Amino acid sequence: MLKKLCLFVLLSCSLFSYSQERKIQISAHAGFFKAGNYPHIDLGNSYGMDVSYFLSKHFFLTAHFNYGENGYYYYDDSSFIYSGNMNSTEIMNNVGLLAGYYQPVTQWGNITGQIGFAQIIEVTRRPSNMRVYRPDSQVYERIEYEHAMFSASFPVKFSIGITPFKKLNINVVKNIEIAYTYGWYIEPDFGFFTGIYHGPQLSVSF
Repeated sequence: MLKKLCLFVLLSCSLFSYSQERKIQISAHAGFFKAGNYPHIDLGNSYGMDVSYFLSKHFFLTAHFNYGENGYYYYDDSSFIYSGNMNSTEIMNNVGLLAGYYQPVTQWGNITGQIGFAQIIEVTRRPSNMRVYRPDSQVYERIEYEHAMFSASFPVKFSIGITPFKKLNINVVKNIEIAYTYGWYIEPDFGFFTGIYHGPQLSVSF
């Protein structure tokens, strides 16, 4: 986690030094997440944070971080019957840099689209094929298997936002944006929709 935060801070600092605009937008979102290519997967949770720096009226760069977690049922032979109980966890973290385009559609509303490059950190926890005997309970229990994978991904993100307090003469409040965001990660080895997230987003500009 410390390495991910350090990378996020370094990306943010590099954007600060590059941007010639005064507009900086900080966004936080939370919602739903689903990792692809897993059987019997449950809808999970997603949390993320973006720091965007506008280079012009429409174009901006974003230091992006997103966390997604799913529960799913893992089995490796026919003796395991799916009962709806999740016994495994899939976690995906993405830290990256996105380029975006901002387009106002009304006086109050806007749409944005972003695409970029990120480091995907995937952690899988599930029962392994190894079993150990527990004398106290007189049963064989499976040992938990944990695996971490690092690879490149291409994040894509869209959002629809409104600025309902735009007319108020209060600097911070008038720059608050309420949005709904939808994004996914493209990982060449695992498909176009390696991880999908969506949910409400709250932003403030300075």
